[in-house]
Amino acid sequence: MMEKERITEEVAEPGGVEGLDTPLVLLVGVISALFVFVIIIASVAYYYAEERRELDKKVYSARYEEVSGIKAGQLAEIEGYRVIDPANGICTIPIEEAMKQIGEEEKAKQSTKHVMPPPGGGHAPGREDGK
Repeated sequence: MMEKERITEEVAEPGGVEGLDTPLVLLVGVISALFVFVIIIASVAYYYAEERRELDKKVYSARYEEVSGIKAGQLAEIEGYRVIDPANGICTIPIEEAMKQIGEEEKAKQSTKHVMPPPGGGHAPGREDGK
């Protein structure tokens, strides 16, 4: 009988291992899984932030520099004097000066504009004195 008792003492409880704290193992496992999940999510977020930063640096800033260069070239074209066709005497003047000249021309047209007399007699209808 002694052997039967000894065998029963050596056999562990069903569903568990003797000396193993199952709730603690479960807690450590859950915390570790959450920690790994948080690290994965943080890595993905960091990746996308770096990708966006790299795109800004390589694509958008390059386009900005390209557009700035084009605008500077266009501005230089409209702000300076140039001869376009010397045979026909065609040249350019700065845009500000051209706008002033157009304004002065329009102002001169407005001041010299007079009212045309009505057709057929030179005086307004209904007036006998011709004024």
